[in-house]
Amino acid sequence: MESLALDRRAAFHELRLRLAGREGFVPSLGEGLQPTGLPVLDRMLGGGLPAASLVALEGAGSWSLAAALLAGATANGLAAAVDDGSLYPPALAAAGADLDRLLVVHPPQEALAQARAADLLLRPGSFALVALAASPVAHPVWQRLATLCERGGSSLLVVDATSAGPQAAAPAAVRLRCEIEEGLWEGPAGHLCRLAGYRVRVVLRKHRRGRIGGEALIEMRCEGASDGDSLRLHPLLSPGRRMEGANRVRDVAGAGGGPGD
Repeated sequence: MESLALDRRAAFHELRLRLAGREGFVPSLGEGLQPTGLPVLDRMLGGGLPAASLVALEGAGSWSLAAALLAGATANGLAAAVDDGSLYPPALAAAGADLDRLLVVHPPQEALAQARAADLLLRPGSFALVALAASPVAHPVWQRLATLCERGGSSLLVVDATSAGPQAAAPAAVRLRCEIEEGLWEGPAGHLCRLAGYRVRVVLRKHRRGRIGGEALIEMRCEGASDGDSLRLHPLLSPGRRMEGANRVRDVAGAGGGPGD
């Protein structure tokens, strides 16, 4: 067991060195914006998420939005995700994420070990976006992660942030409340109908530039998946798999924008 732990430390140390010297993502320091790849969400945010910042996703639909944001990040560069035991890469691929550009790390499931993994991923600034499931760690840990974002140029996506309480919300540059509004069904009425997706309403609860109160409605689809896959990937029917996804994400016509739109 001890030799296995030493092997893991050595492998992680080698990975850190490789990431520190890797090119492919140019950190966006300062007050720039990073488009999310979801036009209706970008309009609500005034152009995109603040670069090099901590972003808190709250509510039952937070992993749905996280999957879409990781898909947008891997379309243009590298991203990473800290697996807390519930990550399901095929669902991320169905959401549009390029798995060749997504690094998934598997630290121990203790809260501090998860935060430590995010700490190491943020330091070199090699990833446009790092996703981390929220865990009950102290406020100084979240503040440190936010500082690392500012220094390195990567952004940290804290998913299901409500489970961490106010500790994660305080240093966040943006807080987005995500709620699954309704399921989308196809086929004949009754028990023969098929779950095709769901709508997620996103509400802007905090923005360091003062833009709050905007809403966006995003439609997640499970098209192309078999009935078994749609059940497995869908959060309403498979709560153990929070990294649900869809193979197409599109904007809902007429979704609201921010106050300045």
